[in-house]
Order: sequence, then structure tokens, then C-alpha cells
Amino acid sequence: MRTIIIGKPTGYHEKMDVACRAALAACEDVMRPGHTAGDVFAAHARVMDEHGMRDHRLNAYGYSLGAKFTPTWMDYPMFYAGNPARLGSVFS
Repeated sequence: MRTIIIGKPTGYHEKMDVACRAALAACEDVMRPGHTAGDVFAAHARVMDEHGMRDHRLNAYGYSLGAKFTPTWMDYPMFYAGNPARLGSVFS
């Protein structure tokens, strides 16, 4: 999914882009078997907060299985604070 800005991006748009790219990288670093869905959320939240973007993040995300997973891409396990679901084990 992409958001397209019509016109010239503001400095705040550019700041948010930097924060979101850094948050995605942090999530990718911990998205490994043995970590939890809560670890992924914590990585994202930490980086967004460090960039002053606390007001622009959700309290839960439901894309852990990908858009092609059936029956729905919003099923368990979601990424939220403290979710103990271990990555790798929930798919077996």
C-alpha cells in the first residue's frame, strides 16, 4: 500500500517518511522465529516514538499474515503490545 502526496511534500511528510522507513527496518530486524508478535509491535512503536510520531501509529496491526492469506488478512496473530504469540510457531 502506498500513499501518494499530490503537490510538493512538506517537511513533515518527509520526516514521517524517514520515521516509517526506520520503523519498518526495525520490525524486519525482529521478525524472526522465536520472537513474538509483541516484539514486532514494540520495535515499531519504539522507532515511531523516537521520531516524535506517537500520534501517528495504531495500537494494533493486523497484517502479520499478508494480504494473500485466506480467509482474511486481519486474522490472528495481530501485532500489538505484549502479544505473546511466537513467530514461526503460530503457522504450524
